[in-house]
Amino acid sequence: EREPAGAPLVTDAHGQFRFFAPEDAIVTASHPGFVTRSVQVDFKVAATRSLLLRLEKLPPDASTPSTTIRGVVLDEHDAGVEAVVLIWREVGSARAAERNVSTNADGTFTFTTAPGSFGLMARADGHGSAPVLTTGGEVVLRLVPDATLQGAVRDEQGAPVPMFSVLLQWKQGALETTGARAHHVVDTDGAFVIAPVTTGTLEVVVAAAGFAPSTPQVVELAPGETRSLEFTLGRGVQVLGSVVSRGSRSPLRGARVSLERSADDTALPLARCDENGRFALLGLTPGRRSLFAEAEGHDARLLSLEVSSSGATGLVIDLTPVPDGGTPQLELVGIGAVLRADGDVLVIDQLVPRAGGDLAGLAEGERIISIDGVTVTSLGFAGSVERLRGAEDTTVVVEVRQASGLTRRVVVTRRRVGR
Repeated sequence: EREPAGAPLVTDAHGQFRFFAPEDAIVTASHPGFVTRSVQVDFKVAATRSLLLRLEKLPPDASTPSTTIRGVVLDEHDAGVEAVVLIWREVGSARAAERNVSTNADGTFTFTTAPGSFGLMARADGHGSAPVLTTGGEVVLRLVPDATLQGAVRDEQGAPVPMFSVLLQWKQGALETTGARAHHVVDTDGAFVIAPVTTGTLEVVVAAAGFAPSTPQVVELAPGETRSLEFTLGRGVQVLGSVVSRGSRSPLRGARVSLERSADDTALPLARCDENGRFALLGLTPGRRSLFAEAEGHDARLLSLEVSSSGATGLVIDLTPVPDGGTPQLELVGIGAVLRADGDVLVIDQLVPRAGGDLAGLAEGERIISIDGVTVTSLGFAGSVERLRGAEDTTVVVEVRQASGLTRRVVVTRRRVGR
């Protein structure tokens, strides 16, 4: 997707087009008489340098599906005011380019587009609203005076960190966040000032190259407030290992190993393998982490690893060769479920057939409330996903709430999902 002022890409007579975009960008295709579709530029697209979008044709008498978002922007006295509403589409872990919609004099606005999940935020004259997530319908955005965040970032010896990124995410509940904003700072004193900042409940993380990310700080930011924060960055620990081709065990020179990519990446730890397939991944925090490994001509792999306070050594990641004429797939070990945050639970949106969750009797639509006895609200979304992953053939106990309100515990065997 491009900014509204940019000219859209147009396919040729064969439906082909060329584009340049970073990994995790969103590409949206539309045509009269077909259902609009948005996809994320993932590792497959980067590896094959090709992208296929299949548009479903509408019946002759059907209209093009659309979503209409109607809303109003109110000031502190609940009066409608003129403002600019920022609207962005969320697809997977990525966000499409923002659109700006001006309200009417009474603060009302209407926006119609293809169906999807959207984030909205309003701004006007030094005031802003908290971000809101919606899939359509009526939205109310309340303006309050902007706030300011300031602070300093230092290393464990107390020296200022001169180059870093400050990531802000607004919490929508125990498991959901939206409106992620990364502010990149260069300052010899390690100081930062971010203004204006929309008020609300924010999660703030600082990351810098060569350091492990900071512990998240949750801030209740009041209208007009100036809040000072202090961050100390440690070097973290390292994971040493090698990447080989499954079967032949030959080393994969140039293979890439990183932390799992997500929407809040600011300084993603990344390593490339040498001629012997060896790598050193630096700047990790201890705990359960998911590593993403990829190499040309092989399936990518998402590997769950428990990283101790001393790091990890001797890790061997084997990748499956892609069959002739095939495209790379993603292999991981888990319960085989696509999850969505909803309030204080995780909804099972989809189950992979014959994967662990399906075989154990989990059902789509059930809500996960705890994993191995720990509530998902305590684990958070990312922590819950990490807890569901693990070594192949190990088990995890999932407590789910059914549509009837009854709860049950299900023992699920983690299985490999992939080719």
